[in-house]
Amino acid sequence: MIDILEMTSAVPGIAVADGEAIISEGTRTHALFVLVDGTLEVRRRGRAIALMSAPGTIVGELGLLLDIVATADVVAVGDTVVR
Repeated sequence: MIDILEMTSAVPGIAVADGEAIISEGTRTHALFVLVDGTLEVRRRGRAIALMSAPGTIVGELGLLLDIVATADVVAVGDTVVR
């Protein structure tokens, strides 16, 4: 089975600076993101609820698939790369 990093290898990486949000609670992104390198923190109402650092982690899929607003912020912790 092909993993998500291999499937998205032709998609250019996006550098995300420390503290920069790629998803903001209450907004529609119409996109999903695949973590390539670094760490993402999920924050709900400003409170950290999860840290993700495994390459291939996907965020934003619920908003994209269900056409709903984001239920949390997703913020880079340190320099991070997503696709």
